[in-house]
Amino acid sequence: MTTRPIQEEAARLFGQCQFSHTHGAYAEGQTVAVAVDPRWNSDAETFRVLISCLVLGHRRVEWARLPVQITPVNTGNGVSALARLDAQGRALVPNLPPGDYRVSLRLTAARAIPVLSAPLERLAAQGEEESEDRQVWSGASDDGQILWSLETTEDGEVQLSFETKNEIFADHVLVYYLIDPINKQVRHQQQLQLAPTRTAGKWEAFCSLGSRAAFPGPYELDFAIVPPEQD
Repeated sequence: MTTRPIQEEAARLFGQCQFSHTHGAYAEGQTVAVAVDPRWNSDAETFRVLISCLVLGHRRVEWARLPVQITPVNTGNGVSALARLDAQGRALVPNLPPGDYRVSLRLTAARAIPVLSAPLERLAAQGEEESEDRQVWSGASDDGQILWSLETTEDGEVQLSFETKNEIFADHVLVYYLIDPINKQVRHQQQLQLAPTRTAGKWEAFCSLGSRAAFPGPYELDFAIVPPEQD
């Protein structure tokens, strides 16, 4: 059996899982089992959770860099987190507040992309009348289909843009996340509509996040494409 059907079964099983600070979750299919194991941290106020994919039988599965997302059961109330599986199919989210959560697995591998990593002490040392340096982070999705650019302007504004020449993504929604690289909590997320540009055969999405002071960083950037019917 190829890797993809096992990954897909794991994603379906995770969709059945809910957990909290008091109980974990386990689900088993024909080729894989998934487990969510919460443990209190030493502060007794937050907990960590270990997420595992356990292949049944002697099969080798490509788990590395598949994103695992944790969201509150009560949408809009609580903390979200996003981590990536390692080669053994495990991911650790080290810090969550008590509550009830869902877990989901994305089937497209994604790199952790560091952004907004300027030294805070340099930014804090700048005078009120002194403009910030323009900084740019840019790159592409693993398959090269989506180009992205994040910029802090001289006026101190954070701007983020995405671009594609693949018409299959026309009218799709792009969801992006800024993630704390230490505790894996999602600090900011937004949905953007990919729209045609004045140049034929090109689609883009753009937004202004606001003041750089509101995004001290550093963060990891993650993004995913959502077809219109799933929006």
